[in-house]
Amino acid sequence: MLNVLVTGASGFVGKHLVQRLSSMANVDSVYQHSSALSDISKEYSLASFLNKKISIVFHLGGKTFVPESWNNPYDYFNTNINGTLNVLEYCRIENARLVYLSSYLYGNSIIPTSEREAVKTNNPYSASKHLAEHLIKKYIDLYGVDATIIRPFNLFGAGQSESFLIPELFRKIKSDQSTIEILDDVPKRDYLHIDDFIDFLVLLISQNLNETFNVGSGESFSVVELALEIMQLLGVKKNIKVIGQSRKNEILETRADISKAKSQLSWTPKLSLMEGLERSMQ
Repeated sequence: MLNVLVTGASGFVGKHLVQRLSSMANVDSVYQHSSALSDISKEYSLASFLNKKISIVFHLGGKTFVPESWNNPYDYFNTNINGTLNVLEYCRIENARLVYLSSYLYGNSIIPTSEREAVKTNNPYSASKHLAEHLIKKYIDLYGVDATIIRPFNLFGAGQSESFLIPELFRKIKSDQSTIEILDDVPKRDYLHIDDFIDFLVLLISQNLNETFNVGSGESFSVVELALEIMQLLGVKKNIKVIGQSRKNEILETRADISKAKSQLSWTPKLSLMEGLERSMQ
């Protein structure tokens, strides 16, 4: 039986992971850390979890919204780097294994994108996650901490904040407005439903891999394509107006090469985009 600690337990991924872990027969206790308990960037923020015989830490805590990172870079670097440092110190002291939730870090890259591609951070958020990865690799080398780094592509599902694209599209399409405005339809993204992602995370409980994994669907869709899928799902028809306004340092397409996850963990996504959108309504 295992004791598990989840940081960022009150966030989108954290809530889903805690729910799944709590139902697993081989997990005894699920300890939860969130910002309501302490600031993860502060030293000793995890002191209350010492001597709990925790075997594995899922470090999900941190700041995640890319547009905000441009306006508040200090908060992103402070939380995502120092928070990870505190988790690493906890793992070193407690001899716990780490699973770290990183991010897409490849900029405009070869499609599909494998873990072998060069890192190209193009916003403060991704830069903070990459620096945190460096810390993890140093703790692996210097202290023998066991750690797996996960680079998820775009996640979605029930309970996600409306500041993210898919919940925002659902809200707009369900509203009374007759025309859906889309800023830019050029970029395409790889969208993975949260249930498939949680399936991947729990596989790591029985593994001990000091590896980095890309986790995505292996497919990519534009915003207009997403909107049309949602309209079909809801049985609604609305006009779509593309403004043609691109974001700073926009990435044209993301699509994960997930062959490493398939070969080493026998993991593949189970849900199509439409099936994932349908679950997101529940």
